[in-house]
Amino acid sequence: LTLTPYCLYRNYHSTTRGDANWHFLVEDQGNRCRIRAYEGAPACFLVLGSSAHYTPTGNWFWGVKHRRDAERGLPDSEDVYQPGTFRLQMTPGERVTIVLSSEPQLQAEFGGSQHEVAVEKAWTRHQQRVQQLLATANQSKDALPQRDPVLARLILAAEPAG
Repeated sequence: LTLTPYCLYRNYHSTTRGDANWHFLVEDQGNRCRIRAYEGAPACFLVLGSSAHYTPTGNWFWGVKHRRDAERGLPDSEDVYQPGTFRLQMTPGERVTIVLSSEPQLQAEFGGSQHEVAVEKAWTRHQQRVQQLLATANQSKDALPQRDPVLARLILAAEPAG
């Protein structure tokens, strides 16, 4: 399996314009990488299981179209940076999960030999927290997501990651 991530560095109201001399700062850590658009920019981590291998590339794709942005009347073309590729051998039925995080530090078990177990535990904690938040906010017998899905999304979006 080959996974090829693409990166942008922008806020909601702008687009990324690449430059042949601009290369994102990428720290290759074997089966994980840390990516920043420039020195001092927030970092994101991409992590796969211990059998994955990351290879840096540093390519720009110029003028990529975003159809959904066009539908919204927003600028719909920008340049996209491809920092590298992840490769790993898979067997039939094997599950592979990529972790993408903007946390300053990742838990050590992500990317290790028990990567998939760690991902499953993190997902379970997240689901429990979602249910706890919605139960706290729900003041009637009707389920909040069905009654007011926008309010439910706002409650979850306002909660800092825990």
